[in-house]
Amino acid sequence: MTPATLNPNEERDARLVRNLLALRMVLAMDQMQTGRWSDRIQEIDEELANLGHDMKSTQASAAEGLRRSVLLPRLVNRRVRANHRAAVRAGSRN
Repeated sequence: MTPATLNPNEERDARLVRNLLALRMVLAMDQMQTGRWSDRIQEIDEELANLGHDMKSTQASAAEGLRRSVLLPRLVNRRVRANHRAAVRAGSRN
């Protein structure tokens, strides 16, 4: 559907879903960085469900995207740095 074919209520709901998903993503990123769970994430999920949004597919898609674009590169960088430090330590002992 294009915005021209949406009625005002559908347009409002679509905008609300986009905004809630953006807010949820910010809270999820904060959770990954700080390790603290936000109760607001659950509230947002419930509101999205009330709007008829399928969070399971959205979460799976978002989680996979984050894993590929953020988490895996960080993990690789940490591992590379750890291996480098271990190699430096091993080389400095000899």
